[in-house]
Amino acid sequence: MATWQGVRPRTYGERLRLALHMPFAAQIVTARIRLQGIRLWARRLPIQPRPDQPEELT
Repeated sequence: MATWQGVRPRTYGERLRLALHMPFAAQIVTARIRLQGIRLWARRLPIQPRPDQPEELT
């Protein structure tokens, strides 16, 4: 489970400042996840398929 501690930006200016401070944060996280997957694939670790979801979740 992911958690986050801190205060949420309340004003438009605070949100803008946060976005300008780390403009590519989501893309960096995505790239790191993909690189980790490539490293695991290069070590020839088997890919584990996801289990089927139960139908009663809807």
